[in-house]
Amino acid sequence: INSWSIEICGVLKADSDNDGIADEDDNCVNTPNPEQQDLDNDGIGDVCDNDIDNDTVANDSDNCPTVSNQDQADADQNGVGDACEETCFVTTATDTPINMPISMSDEPLVFESMLTAQDNGGMIFGIEVSVDISHSFVSDLTLVLQGPSGDEITLSNQLGDNFDANYTSTVFSDEASTAITDGVAPFTGRFKPIEPFTPFYNTSPAGTWKLIAIDNFPAEDGGVINSFSIEFCTIPMSNLSVGEVENEVLQLTAFPNPNNGQFTISLNNRNSEDIRLVIYDVLGRALIEENYEDQINFNTEIRLQTSGMYFVNVMVDSKRFTHKIIVK
Repeated sequence: INSWSIEICGVLKADSDNDGIADEDDNCVNTPNPEQQDLDNDGIGDVCDNDIDNDTVANDSDNCPTVSNQDQADADQNGVGDACEETCFVTTATDTPINMPISMSDEPLVFESMLTAQDNGGMIFGIEVSVDISHSFVSDLTLVLQGPSGDEITLSNQLGDNFDANYTSTVFSDEASTAITDGVAPFTGRFKPIEPFTPFYNTSPAGTWKLIAIDNFPAEDGGVINSFSIEFCTIPMSNLSVGEVENEVLQLTAFPNPNNGQFTISLNNRNSEDIRLVIYDVLGRALIEENYEDQINFNTEIRLQTSGMYFVNVMVDSKRFTHKIIVK
């Protein structure tokens, strides 16, 4: 076979907005949108849909523009609808003070303070741990937070110089600007923990939480756990970004949240996936649009310059995940 050919004759289909999608297939005929994003799957692309959550309330009037809430309920009248409103509450341990006495043993001793958080029907998107501990040699101590599922993170580990004392009104927060490893005893103020609170995001606060204080050299010095509390910030279950793609349960996480404009978006996909990321403002305008090919355990950092509420939208294999972000 030396050669062969075929001649095809036809008429190009109209493409009014030159986005590579023919008008008859384009969900925004006059506005370029090659990705054809359509949050509410109503056949009208997000870039030209004045009601992207299809709740009959226009984006610029909707107090939850990417979460359907036709009743626009807003119990605290703060302009953010209850359907996408975060709720924050503090739970305090009632078993303090807990003595950490000097021991005759050289083996580390473990002391625990426990609190039980309520089930408010939401999932954690922000968490802060407050502790107050008297100890005459604070560098002896390792502090660990354990959640209801048994997941643990290290808050602090043998920090401080010789003869430094106490954790006084110490708050651990992923939003803090200073790492606890850069702090100075008595560590008064807000600090990033050694390990972030990531295992607890998008989980229920309900259950028993433990502050585990390990005195690594109890024969020399002792102390007291004076207080332990946790502030939980949650979002409604209806705004949680969990779904199933090809029999794989996926969960979208954005942390820290709230944040100062810099945050991380992650998706626990174990299979290679093409991922589409769009970040909307409260008016439904797409501020960031990115495509990522062949991603496994997708993870990316985002920076936003202006304070406010934003919505992270991730699409995987036609499945959409949405997460609300607060920038302070």
